Amino acid sequence: MERFIFALIGFAIGILLGIVIVVIYYKRGLSAQQKQLQEDVAKAIIKRSIQNEISSSQVKFSPVLINVADSRFAMAPISSTFYDNPSERMVVIGVTGTEGKSSTVSAIYYGLKTAGYKTFLGGNITVSPLTFIDEVTQDTPVVIEFSSWQLADLRGRGVLKPHISIITKIVPDHQNWYGNMEDYVKDKRLIYADQDNGDYSLFDFDGDEPGTGPDQTLYPETETWGNLFAKESKATVLRYGKNKLDSKTFGVWQEKGPRNTWVGKILLPRMTKPETILKGLSVPGEHIKTNGLNAALVMYLMGIPAE
Repeated sequence: MERFIFALIGFAIGILLGIVIVVIYYKRGLSAQQKQLQEDVAKAIIKRSIQNEISSSQVKFSPVLINVADSRFAMAPISSTFYDNPSERMVVIGVTGTEGKSSTVSAIYYGLKTAGYKTFLGGNITVSPLTFIDEVTQDTPVVIEFSSWQLADLRGRGVLKPHISIITKIVPDHQNWYGNMEDYVKDKRLIYADQDNGDYSLFDFDGDEPGTGPDQTLYPETETWGNLFAKESKATVLRYGKNKLDSKTFGVWQEKGPRNTWVGKILLPRMTKPETILKGLSVPGEHIKTNGLNAALVMYLMGIPAE
């Protein structure tokens, strides 16, 4: 559909500098007359908005128009500045992947709320973070579900640095758009791209479905997506699995307890032996149990003891 995107950014900047910044993206193939029409519409909307904002009919209006190739890329740092760089004051728990994103973020949010945290849930789960961004502090963790497209929009912006990132099980999805698994997963990998060793990354320890893992010509000696993520992340890497992890790997896994009950185990670098972090989980299916177990691991990393 032919359309143009324009953003009204800069009331805060305008108060200080007396200007409003307009970023306009022109659809290819538009005539000069069509572009001029778009500019006129943008100017009219901004002028009316400024007048309403400061309740004055004596507005001197001389906008700065910036024509950019990619307005979404240009708007990211401007928006971050407009909202006072929220990523610097947020404790973000970011979740992406293919299966189980929504159930994982919901479990994390519920767990934090139950533990007494004032917390927020948003992102691909249909709640915009802009609805609560003014209430966020360093003491109010934000749980965000990211789709691959949302992450792609943040590539190169330097505005995403989750304290805890999780990539749930990767299986083929959106291949009509991406065309191959490598490009699809490339966007998923952005969730941990700017993390450091003070952060945590949680990745799958189990194997991928046959024929869906990394292309061995591109990633030799890397059999699974989880292993590729673990090699790349600069954060403290933890893994999750359906069975006990090997002796060199830290994270969480599932076991059978007394009377064939379900038990979630955890082993972190500072521990001398595995501990029980979750038990008696009655939800159906190993995948849903894995999501609950990952939520329990996030609780533990946030300083909430297992009960």
